[in-house]
Amino acid sequence: MKSIRVATCQFPVEASIESNRRWVMRQLRTASEREADIAHFSECALSGYAGVDVPSSEDFDWEELRAATEDIMAAARELGIWVILGSSHPLSGSHKPHNSLYVIDSKGSLVDRYDKRFCTGELSPQPSLDLLQYTPGSRPVTFRLKGITCGLAICYEYRFPELYRDYSQRGV
Repeated sequence: MKSIRVATCQFPVEASIESNRRWVMRQLRTASEREADIAHFSECALSGYAGVDVPSSEDFDWEELRAATEDIMAAARELGIWVILGSSHPLSGSHKPHNSLYVIDSKGSLVDRYDKRFCTGELSPQPSLDLLQYTPGSRPVTFRLKGITCGLAICYEYRFPELYRDYSQRGV
């Protein structure tokens, strides 16, 4: 039977991208030492959560976030470990960012990005909760690791069986 060793990583996420990056790097090393195939980090682990850790999605330092993401990709390559990295992802123009999971392979390459499809809150009469800070995604994401097809979802999405039906049809 095929198997994957997953390191589920948690730490006190905060508004400081640098502090979050240090936690991720430390936990990646530990995951690698413990022979994990993949390290999984929570939603917005690197960026902090807009409206909670960071006052607004307008307050992200996108350049610092890009550089921290590149550091983590380099660490994945150095350690030979896959990474699922929760972060915010910028969109063009006045569009709010996505709440995303980056899929980084053991060569340090970005394989794909999953954007949270079901955000909390209402759009009208005014956006609230997640929808005040984030733009929903629109597609499922799967990847293969050690012959196993994996699919992604973020937090609140566990409530939506249609996501799991969609993944089931994709062999997850």
